[in-house]
Amino acid sequence: MDDSNYNANATSPPAESTIGLQDVLFNIAIGFIGAIGIIGNGTVCFVIVKVKSMRTATNILILNQSILDLTISLVFVLSYLGPTIDPLSDTFRETVFCKFWLSLYPLWSLFDSSSLNLVAITFERYFAIVHPVMHHNKFKGSGVRGVIAAIWLSGFSIEWFWPYVHFIDNGVCTNHFNDKHLERFVGLMVFFVEYLFPMTVFIYCYVKIFIVLRTRVKEHATNTVASNQGSTYTKASQNVTKTLCVVVITYFVCWTVPSLAYFQNWVFGGPLDWNGAFYKFTVLSVFCNVCCNPIIYGLIWEHFRKALKQVFACKKSNKISPEQSVATVTRA
Repeated sequence: MDDSNYNANATSPPAESTIGLQDVLFNIAIGFIGAIGIIGNGTVCFVIVKVKSMRTATNILILNQSILDLTISLVFVLSYLGPTIDPLSDTFRETVFCKFWLSLYPLWSLFDSSSLNLVAITFERYFAIVHPVMHHNKFKGSGVRGVIAAIWLSGFSIEWFWPYVHFIDNGVCTNHFNDKHLERFVGLMVFFVEYLFPMTVFIYCYVKIFIVLRTRVKEHATNTVASNQGSTYTKASQNVTKTLCVVVITYFVCWTVPSLAYFQNWVFGGPLDWNGAFYKFTVLSVFCNVCCNPIIYGLIWEHFRKALKQVFACKKSNKISPEQSVATVTRA
């Protein structure tokens, strides 16, 4: 790969002195999407915390997803629209600022954690529906908290290379892979974590889930006398699974083009202008993913819609029945 292909400002927000119309429109888009992400994910967090019946194994992971996406929205807006230092000097303080903030290290780490959390939600749904007994025995509160902690730490561990390859050059925070083998390794690792591994898990788990749910619907249809309650559980399970499936499809739409673009550039040395319009499109595409989930919950997830009405109706709400709570969907 030609070293010149990897531009100095590949991941950093443009300096104020170089901002043009394209950057202005890009920043407006970031502000707009960021506002939706902050309001939407903040609302999801508030509803799940406020309504006790929402505090289930699945919903705690969904809460963590919303916290991650809310944090991403805040960090994204601050990274591109917040104050910066221009030009940078070679002091220790500004070198740290370059390596750990202008490099967008926190942002891409959070994106990785968000992807891994969606994988964790998928696994939880898979075991709840395909292996309900194992789910009942294994998915306890302490275990879920441990998974959440591991997810947050993993994202920052995976993106270790961003501070390493960033440095100050002529007053600008630049990045450069001195080792081509390292660059290819990073490209493969990022592609695996952000795209290949999640999509493989999503496809396998949701295919199995829908096969099992379809079988159960047929069983309930032939045994209506003894399966009224089971049918209620199955409908609740189908609804939350449908919701999360749409979340996964949205992830696929938002991440496919960026992942393939970065992969071909890092691993095969393909063309990619890291300051151009197409790169900015890939960034916005990934960013759009964090604001889509609250909209999906509001449109499809019946349990969340009822909880949302319960919170904002400003009246003493009746408890949402256990049959509607996704955590109770553990029977065959």
